[in-house]
Amino acid sequence: MDDEILQKLIAHAISYVSFRLRSAKEIHEYLSKHAKGNEEYIHLAESRLKELGYIDDDMYAKRFIESRNRSRPKGKKLLQLELRRKGVSQDIIDLVINDGQVDIELARGIAQKKYSLWKKLPVLEQKKKLFGILQRRGFSSTVVFRVIDEVTGLTYNEDT
Repeated sequence: MDDEILQKLIAHAISYVSFRLRSAKEIHEYLSKHAKGNEEYIHLAESRLKELGYIDDDMYAKRFIESRNRSRPKGKKLLQLELRRKGVSQDIIDLVINDGQVDIELARGIAQKKYSLWKKLPVLEQKKKLFGILQRRGFSSTVVFRVIDEVTGLTYNEDT
């Protein structure tokens, strides 16, 4: 086996992950493309990258969620879907996805920001808009209804 080819492959992969963290699946696909299907090189490169700490789906998932929550918060459902698409195992996803309290806080932040824009609209229209935006962001109905009630100051039991 040519050591130089393996070193170049590893160097390319390190460069690839230097821009942003990547899941093991993304790195495997990248290596497959650059190693032209040579499974032995791919396996050796992946082993070395794991040793160096460049392949770590647990860390990837944690950082992915932190980044999402800072830039464009989403609910657990959408985060799980995005992580599954990135090739992260369900066990890791279950470990890193936080409890519902975090969902409520994120949804509340989004709702408060949007509510300030829609204060002059009729209450029913405010609630519809808030419901739509929170549902599209992947928050559960339970979280959505609770947050809408908190933000608008009205419950669905009251006349709206």
